[in-house]
Amino acid sequence: MSKKIISLLAAFVIMAVTLSGCAGKDTKRGLSSLAIVIGLAIDKSEGENQGFETFGEEKNKILMTTQVVRNDSVGQQESSQQGSGSSEKGDVGKPYWNVEVVGGNLLETIRAATHITNRSLYLAQNQVVIISSDIAKEGVAKYLDFFFRDHETRYDVSLIISDGKAGKVLATESHLDTLPAQDLYKLINSQKRDSGTPDCTLFSFMRDYKTPYKSALVPFVRIIEPENEERSPFLFVAGSAIFKEDKMVGLLDEEQTRGILWVTDKVSDGIVALDFNGIDISLEILDSKGKFDAKYSDGKITVKSKAEVVFSLGEYQGAGRFDEETIEKMKTMAEDKIKKEIKEAFGKVQEKGADIFGVGNYFYRFDYKKWQGFKENFEELYKNAEIQVDVDAEIIRTGSLLEPIEANNGGTNE
Repeated sequence: MSKKIISLLAAFVIMAVTLSGCAGKDTKRGLSSLAIVIGLAIDKSEGENQGFETFGEEKNKILMTTQVVRNDSVGQQESSQQGSGSSEKGDVGKPYWNVEVVGGNLLETIRAATHITNRSLYLAQNQVVIISSDIAKEGVAKYLDFFFRDHETRYDVSLIISDGKAGKVLATESHLDTLPAQDLYKLINSQKRDSGTPDCTLFSFMRDYKTPYKSALVPFVRIIEPENEERSPFLFVAGSAIFKEDKMVGLLDEEQTRGILWVTDKVSDGIVALDFNGIDISLEILDSKGKFDAKYSDGKITVKSKAEVVFSLGEYQGAGRFDEETIEKMKTMAEDKIKKEIKEAFGKVQEKGADIFGVGNYFYRFDYKKWQGFKENFEELYKNAEIQVDVDAEIIRTGSLLEPIEANNGGTNE
């Protein structure tokens, strides 16, 4: 046998060994060995004790709740048991399991879950990270560090701040979906149709946090407890949490949040409701563009914002005719309302010292030389900055009706 053939055989053997698809028993990652996580919540530990937290100062302990999806075989077995008259107690019969673990830091806590689960927590399919407002007020950066280092985690996961305990959000049953975490993820994404809540991912938050002076807005979720005991609690996503660096410093309501989104060019849909001479009307947003620039002169910062909005008349609860003058008045009222939203929003974040627009970054990028002269005093200058708002609205459609539905005042055509 020639040396050339021997060399080729040796190469094939080496390739067969190194490229084999059969991994060792300790490296297999089949579904049966994984606990698929679709939601993760972080709270302060309030004395919860699972018996295995061994690291970290007591004051730094966190309670991590992960929502794990039960696999098909478990679900089928439970359905069979319930169908045969079995009455499971607690959450055993649910299609998910909320695993609660206490630890000193996130990675330790995730690993410590193996003390109560027979599978490793798998985060590659996680959809939401919920952080309680108590933790958010103290700073969230140290809890997000793990997500940017671990090889299984994704950066496009939605970040949400909860009013109260974050783990309780994952325990609030959905009225439309079987998995609470999935329901919350869909709620966050559906906010684009109303523009009353910002879109924030782990990546976008970290990008703003790492940009000097730039601040972030994060969606805010509450649990509504109906007074009627026959109705179940439900999640309510609206408004946003204001962050300065990595700490939550305040809240914006839906209209104030939209005031920020107008200028940052993140309004894609929604309704502007107006009281038009005692008549309720609704203008549907068809398109919107926003931008701003900033000037520094005589020791003062001036922010100039611009919003261009195209509307359709969606509802008109009154009588009268749609003439050009009426449409023009509606347009002016819409412009005034948008101006008010922008000014109130800017005033609120300005009061908190949170540069949500990114004014400091604007100077850094477009007027660097001047920025070098006042950057050390930027925070004080920002708190006294003036905002000028320019809004250009247009109503291009009034719908299928050529006149208000009450135009004939209930009369007949005779």
